[in-house]
Amino acid sequence: MSRSVKLGRCRWRGLVALAVAAGALSACGGVTEQLKAVPETVVGWFGSSAKIPELPALRAELPVKTRWKASVGGSGNYVMFPLLQEKQVCGASVKGRLTCLDLDTGKERWTLDLKAPLSAGIGTDGRRLLVVTQDSELIAIEPDGKQSLRAQVSGEILAPPRGAGGLIVIRSTDGRVQGLDGETGKRKWSYQRQLPALTIRNQAGVLIDRDRIYAGWPGGKFTALSLEKGAALWEVTVATPKGSTELERIADVISDPMINGERVCVTAFQGRTMCIDRDRGQPLWARDIPSSNTLGFDFKRAYVADDKGVIHGLDRVSGASTWTQEAFKGRVPSGLLSYGDYVWFGDVEGYVHLIDRANGALSARAGTDGSQILLPPLQTSAGVLVATRDGALVMFDIDAPK
Repeated sequence: MSRSVKLGRCRWRGLVALAVAAGALSACGGVTEQLKAVPETVVGWFGSSAKIPELPALRAELPVKTRWKASVGGSGNYVMFPLLQEKQVCGASVKGRLTCLDLDTGKERWTLDLKAPLSAGIGTDGRRLLVVTQDSELIAIEPDGKQSLRAQVSGEILAPPRGAGGLIVIRSTDGRVQGLDGETGKRKWSYQRQLPALTIRNQAGVLIDRDRIYAGWPGGKFTALSLEKGAALWEVTVATPKGSTELERIADVISDPMINGERVCVTAFQGRTMCIDRDRGQPLWARDIPSSNTLGFDFKRAYVADDKGVIHGLDRVSGASTWTQEAFKGRVPSGLLSYGDYVWFGDVEGYVHLIDRANGALSARAGTDGSQILLPPLQTSAGVLVATRDGALVMFDIDAPK
């Protein structure tokens, strides 16, 4: 079941990451007017009459080839993350079917029907595949498809579980991060924060690096926790709630944290984009770029799509703007990947776009299955992998110039 957040007499239910049921909104007096303050990309996800802008024109298109395409089943009102392993990629459907494919060819290696609908997946502890059912059962699967753990956990889980150091770390929608024994699933520690009255239902997870866990929170906070005991090591304010209504005051950190060198970086909806010293917890730079998307990086720049769909290229050390690309306003860009000479991302209609990483110029596009691309493309040894909401996994590459 989806988590409900009550606002007065209105009940809000999540459809996908950042989405709220349109029917519930229309039944709440005054809420529709409040939506005018919400960035275009979010309003566009409410599933109603929002018009998607036309595709920007391309003057000269770079040839992008599809190496292979497969279907692993749709994610419905949830978000299912594909998992890269050594020579395979695994996907999950909301109905509970796991499928692992050969990374080079896309051919099926094995499939497993868990006979239970899923709410979160696919995570990993470095070896096993980790998923959670809609009844809050954690399941661990070996790389060959054999189940090695089934354990009941507390809370609704939307983010993929992560594992390290003999622990499996899960995050629930009630504001908890829990460390579970990797062999038994029993809870070893729990860290909890009080949530604001209204939050965005989302699948943002945690990032484990060395002996630390990084997590963003509703209300604009970002913390580092001890992996061993779950104790808070430091906390930073990424965004401060502002406005006269609870909707306007949403300032949730709902992107997955990203590490780039000595920095860990996040974005906040109706807030800021920030990079923080990962050891000391000191902000290195912050920009007033509100976003719900995961950042992309290369050796020169950070890349982020803001809440309106504008793509920003930023100096990765200082955060200074180097270019912006406004051609994708209202097309709900996904998180970004820097690969080759281009920044790759998807959109609400299932197109994959490439723009020049040096200046943001439009370079190429390719289609998938026509359903929304929610997640950042993934760099692999076989090319760039894209996952769609309806369950397509597509491997792309760029034709070498002749």
